[in-house]
Amino acid sequence: MEHDKPTLLYELACEKLRTEQLVRPGVTRLERLVAETRERAQGATFHQFTPILTDACQRLLDTLLEPDAAWGMTPLAWLRRPAVSNSPKAIVGNLEKLTFLRATGVEAWSLEALNPNRLTFLAPLARKSSAQALQRTPAVRRYPLLVAFLVHCLATVTDEVIEMFDRCLAEAYARAGKDLEDFRKAMAQATNEKVHLFRALARAVLDPTITDPQLRPTIYARLTPAVLRRAADEADRLVRPLDDSYVACFETRYGYLRQCTPTFLETVVFQSTQEPDALLQAVTVLHQLNTTHRRAVPSDAPTDFVPLKWRPYVLASDGHTDRHYYELCTLWELRGALRAGNVWVPQSRRYANPDTYLIPPPKWPALRPEVCQQLHVSEDGAVRLEQRGRELVDLLPRVDRMLSRQGTVRMEKGRAVVSPFEAEERPARVEHLDDTITARLPLIDLPDLLIAVDQWTGFSHHLRHLNRREPRRPDFLPVLYAALLAHGCNFGFARMAQMAEIPVDRLAWCTTWYLREETLKAATDALVNFHHRLPLSQRWSGGTLSSSDGQRIPVAGKIRNATVLRRYFLSQGLTFYSWTSDQFAQYGTKVVPATIRDATYVLDAILDNTTELSLVEHTTDTAGYTEIVFALFDLLGMQFAPRLRDIGDQQLYRMSRQQKARH
Repeated sequence: MEHDKPTLLYELACEKLRTEQLVRPGVTRLERLVAETRERAQGATFHQFTPILTDACQRLLDTLLEPDAAWGMTPLAWLRRPAVSNSPKAIVGNLEKLTFLRATGVEAWSLEALNPNRLTFLAPLARKSSAQALQRTPAVRRYPLLVAFLVHCLATVTDEVIEMFDRCLAEAYARAGKDLEDFRKAMAQATNEKVHLFRALARAVLDPTITDPQLRPTIYARLTPAVLRRAADEADRLVRPLDDSYVACFETRYGYLRQCTPTFLETVVFQSTQEPDALLQAVTVLHQLNTTHRRAVPSDAPTDFVPLKWRPYVLASDGHTDRHYYELCTLWELRGALRAGNVWVPQSRRYANPDTYLIPPPKWPALRPEVCQQLHVSEDGAVRLEQRGRELVDLLPRVDRMLSRQGTVRMEKGRAVVSPFEAEERPARVEHLDDTITARLPLIDLPDLLIAVDQWTGFSHHLRHLNRREPRRPDFLPVLYAALLAHGCNFGFARMAQMAEIPVDRLAWCTTWYLREETLKAATDALVNFHHRLPLSQRWSGGTLSSSDGQRIPVAGKIRNATVLRRYFLSQGLTFYSWTSDQFAQYGTKVVPATIRDATYVLDAILDNTTELSLVEHTTDTAGYTEIVFALFDLLGMQFAPRLRDIGDQQLYRMSRQQKARH
């Protein structure tokens, strides 16, 4: 019920027999036992779904596979169609999915008795299967597949809606900043003219030779009333608040955001880690205003959550609360609270209650010894702090001696200075060796190289069909290689179909069922392990050090996670964050939004590392560093060694207030 992979079940069965010191039967007998056990697991799964699969529920599930005239597709196809933008229209479309799922009663389905891995296995099968294939599937498999899909879809759509809301607000706020910048550039000449006018006016007022009765005639002689009146009218258009933040420009996006925010606040249920929460009370007030079609914000509406930057806009001097700014401030603070975990959403995975990510306090005393043993740390945190304090005391004298030598690392006027490294010139013999090796490397077509590497490493064996039942036909490998090249070289299916003379639908089918994140990771692990064992790689390094960095890539088309970052892209782009060992093997890659700090993802591939690399040290640039990352690496027993820019400006810490600062 927890693991459905046949090869894994076979290995576990062999290990069980070895542990019990039982004679292992033949391979074919064990294969039949594994197959029978998987069939029994399907029956047990259907049995656990029985309380949910009433006659009404089964009829509802069957309607998911029937075409709907209003949508022009089956509800199943509509539900699994991903959003391609963060526009209010796309958000409303996803909110309709959320409303539909709730109307089916998915939230009330109780599946706690079913292993989560079983749901994770079943849901992608339903997501990738066609409606016709599911209709032909026996009921004992079809209904559990559809139930698992709906449960998984509820969490996926909820996360997607909140992320789209987050990005929509962020993009509107970024455009407000761009509008303010454009406004300043456009008004630069007019502002300069008003400064000249004000200078002439001020000199006339401050001239002691001009008496009060003569002041106005003198001013009108230099600046006519018509000029002053036009200047005053134009100043009303030019004047900005003293803080001159984006808030006023953000308000111009109010109508744009209103296309989705009322539906968003009505559909999504928010809960807070603290009670009462002024922010959620404000969300309730906005929902009531939208429901009753009222415009004025009640005088008793909560405002404790409004930050100082927003207060001059939200709260007028006469005590009146501006509806537009109040709603925008509430939405902006709600976005921040969701990102911080102070506000969470039921049925969500990414924005769930933060307590669900942690070991429950009642269970921690029993699990603490095992967890600390796995991490190789003391159960007493004070012992760990004392140990690190002693290491710091031993290290500081060495640092003092190094700084006193006035070398490449030194102190100047109380600041740490690190001189830049100078590149070393390559000797002539190295240049000659480089040219010799390059001349001896054979020219080879990329498909031939892919086939040869597969023959060495067998990575294609890890690219398995999702249902793990599909037998491989003799002509399957050319289709698999063509699909890999179509994605890796960004040819597209149509171009690859012309070059390889393989139908487009075969390439699409292979991509849908074989090229998934889990299979691609297993294939990548096989490549990394083979490379790690090569003698040349072993001569280069031992595979204990790794580094990670992001590469920003411009993209075209409608990609929801792509962002506009004018420093790097003319239009929009993504960041490909990669992890590379000191043997130059890339053991992890993740596609992330270009505006999120690298430090958010540094530990992902390291914790998910299933290769033979024994990583003990990791390095990043400044974007991959935070104090929390340092602490997590120490907890995991690894060394974090980032290359920090402007190290003299970095904050240093002491173990306690009693320790004296050295510099």
